[in-house]
Order: sequence, then C-alpha cells, then structure tokens
Amino acid sequence: MKSYSILCIFIILSFKLLSQNYIPYYKLVNEAEFKVYNKQYKEALSLINNAFKLEEPLAKDYFLKAICLDKLITIKHTQKKIAECLKNAALRNGRPIYWISKNPLDIKIDTNLIFELKAIEANQNLKTKANYSDIEYFLANDQRYRKIFTDSIMVYFNKEDIEYINYSKFVEKQDSINQTEFLDYIKQYNYPGIRKTGTNLSSTILIHLNCIFLDEYKHTLSEQLKKGYIHPFYYAQMVDRISCLCNNESSYYTYTIGKSVEKKCLNIDKNQIIKNRLSIGLSPYFKHSGILRIAINQQKLISYP
Repeated sequence: MKSYSILCIFIILSFKLLSQNYIPYYKLVNEAEFKVYNKQYKEALSLINNAFKLEEPLAKDYFLKAICLDKLITIKHTQKKIAECLKNAALRNGRPIYWISKNPLDIKIDTNLIFELKAIEANQNLKTKANYSDIEYFLANDQRYRKIFTDSIMVYFNKEDIEYINYSKFVEKQDSINQTEFLDYIKQYNYPGIRKTGTNLSSTILIHLNCIFLDEYKHTLSEQLKKGYIHPFYYAQMVDRISCLCNNESSYYTYTIGKSVEKKCLNIDKNQIIKNRLSIGLSPYFKHSGILRIAINQQKLISYP
C-alpha cells in the first residue's frame, strides 16, 4: 500500500512538471504591470492573484503584489500581507531589500522585518552559491578570450588584417566549446536565471551565441521558458540578436546594439511583433519587464517601428 501511494505521488508530480506552462502566467502578470503603470492597483492585484493560481509565483511578482497592496492601504491586514509578499520574494531568490531601497513603499517597514528579510536573503545566497559558481565558470570562459580581443586585437588591427581574422576564428572556436557545455548544463540542471541563482548574468552568454547553436538553444530555452526558469525577455533577446546577426531577421523587437535599435532587422510590422511577443508571454507594452522601472513610473511604453 505504501509503495502504491509513493507511485501515485510520483505520477502526479511528473504530470504536473510535464504540463507546466508559464506563458499564461506571464500574460496575466504583463497585464498587471500595465495596470500598475496606469495606477490601477486594484485591477492589477486581481490579475496577479489569478496568475498565482496558475503556477508557482516568481520573486518579482511577489514584489509587484506588495506594491499593489501598498497602494491599497485601506485593505484590512495589508501590512501583514505586504510582509508575507516581501518574505516570499526573498525565499524565491529575489532582492526585496534592494527593491525597497529603490522604490520605498508608502507603508512603514518594520525594522524586525528588514532583519528577517536579510536573514532569508543570506540563507538563499548560501543555497544558490553552487549554482552561482557555475555561472561564474561559464562567464569566465565566455569573457577570457573576448576581453583580449576587445582590449588588444580590435585596438591595433583592422578587420581585414590576418591577425584580426585569425583571432576572431579562435574566439569563435572557444565560444563553441563553452556554449556546447552550457547547453548540456541547462538540459541537465535547468537554466540558471533568477529562479535558480538570483541573477540574470547567464544572459551574457546567450547574446554571444554561435549561429550554429541557435535552433538547439531556441528549442531548449523555449522549454525552460515554459517551466519558468528563463524570463521571456532574455529568451527573446537571445533569439533576436542571433537571428539578426546570422539571418538579418528578428521577431520580438528586443535586439539593440548599445542604445540603438538594429535597424536592418526590423522588417516586420507592429501587429506581427505583438503577436510574436504574446506567443511567448512577453509584454506587448514594455520592451523589458523591469519591475523597478514600472514601480517608480520610469518605464516607457514600446515605440514600435
């Protein structure tokens, strides 16, 4: 009987993992962010609560909920609910203390709560230390030869020089080795984004992707997106950047060089961009789902081509 019960639990958990899809969750949160942008906090709170019923809530969305509750201070037991949201954000590798410092809430935050949040964040840092070390390993490999290239080769040689060409090929070869290893790591351990590590530093590796890996990374990361391990923006940024460099095309209007949009890859109309963004749970309103920018009203709506 005990063995049968364990088997049933295993089957239920396996089915839940296989059926996991964060895209409907992201869509509701996107609408909530837009409501916050328009100061419609009650409507935003309702959307967030509906999203939380679909999948395991993510750290930034608990903070978004805290912002809504803060603006609806007349609700009974609001202070207790805000504290719960902040602690839940910290338990999911969020940085509520930093977020509060950049976006002070109207409600007074108790000193004891700050101490508790610091303790939770410190404990989570210990739990994710191994995962963060993995990121440092892949980032070091990503930057090791690229730094020499940008600091020395690009300074003293032209693109036509044999030294420039040979070193470019060498960096590309090293990138391929690192990116193959990183892809294998993702398949085995899941993408090391905020949910696993508390940071989005891994996205640096994605924007240096070799063209030959684009399709396999797209397939693997689309599954990771559905599981909630990579945010739609970082998936879209990778696809747009590499597709633009390799195929002169983009889909999600996220690819920029510095602060300038890569014009050659924008041969796509507004309606198609919005359709593409919605298909992966990416906001049709903001280029990036930046919780702090939305919270302090510094977020700007997308200016579509």
